[in-house]
Order: sequence, then C-alpha cells, then structure tokens
Amino acid sequence: MNVSKFLIKEGKRKLGQQQALSLILISGILIGVVSSVYLWGIPLIQKNRDISLQQNSEAFMKNLAERFKFTANHGGREKFLISVPGNAVFDPATKTLELTVETQGTFYQTDAWVQLGKNACTLTDGVWGIDEPETLCVRSTKVGDLYTTVYRLTFVQLNTQTLTSYRIDMEGPSTSGSESHSVIVQNAGTQTVTENNRNVLKTTLAVRVEI
Repeated sequence: MNVSKFLIKEGKRKLGQQQALSLILISGILIGVVSSVYLWGIPLIQKNRDISLQQNSEAFMKNLAERFKFTANHGGREKFLISVPGNAVFDPATKTLELTVETQGTFYQTDAWVQLGKNACTLTDGVWGIDEPETLCVRSTKVGDLYTTVYRLTFVQLNTQTLTSYRIDMEGPSTSGSESHSVIVQNAGTQTVTENNRNVLKTTLAVRVEI
C-alpha cells in the first residue's frame, strides 16, 4: 500500500514537472514568434507609412498644380490646406513652390530630379499645344538616417510658331509654412509684354504660404 502511494505521488510529481516544462517551452516559442513578428513587422509598417506619405505629397502637389492652372485661366482666389506633414516654401527669386517631407525610406530615384508630369525637369521653354505650362518634379536625397524629398512646382513659357507666347508667373513674398497651414493663390491679372522680340501673354498668380 505504501509502495502504491509512493508510485502515485511520484507519477504526479513527474507529470507536474512535464507540464511546467511544457509551459516553459511554449512560452519560449511564443516569445520567439512575437519577437520575430515585431522585428519583421515594424520596418514593414514604417515602409508603408513612408510610401503613403510620399504618395499623398505627390497627389497634393499635382492637385495644387491643376488648381493653379484653373485659377490662371478662370480668375479668382483659392486657399489650399497643407494636408501632409511637410514644409511648403515659395521662393520668388526662382518662382518655385516646394514641398519638403522627411522619411526613413523612399521609392523615388535618389540624387536626381524625376519628372512627375509631362514636362522634363530641365524644360524652360515649351511648345504651345505640345508641352504643359507647368513642370512638377521630385528629388530624394539621403541625409544621415533619413531621406529628404523635395517636390518642386514651376511654370514654363509656351511658344507658338508666331511671335506670341504664353506664360504663368508666380509672384509674391518669400513665405513658408508646415502642415495645417495653407497655400493661397490669386489671379492678379493678365498683360501682354514684349520679351526677346516676342509678345508674351503673361498671367500673374499671387502666391503666398500662410504662416
């Protein structure tokens, strides 16, 4: 009887040890799986965030270009909220509007201007009926551990076969603003000027980034 009780107790003890060992093994496996998912998942999540930010920034600038052209053609005044976590700058010296964002990665070619529209980034004078009045380009540069991506909008002169040309000019003070600020554009009128023996029909857009 005593032997039987001893064997029963010994069996229960061994069973308890096996159960405890199983729990330890299962816990170790779960910790390993969770760690692997975390190490693999966090970079993927960040990559998707970077891609989303760059896609949204590109879409914002493309929409801005279309609305600028609409304002030039139809008049009026429009205000656009900067909807991405970046910084917009208008430079009157170069007549460019730039949006800069920072990410941990980029899906654009680095260290080179890449056209986002029909016009090449090097185009200064285009052909009426063939080229677009605006040039929109992007450039990504690695700075330290981050990528700085700049979206640049400018306008070019479109020449006809006659001595008449058309151009949209952005003018205004040097201003900048970040997310939740606004870009304001207003049609300031159209006039004909003579430049390089050509009659240039120039539409002026007053541009300002609200601080």
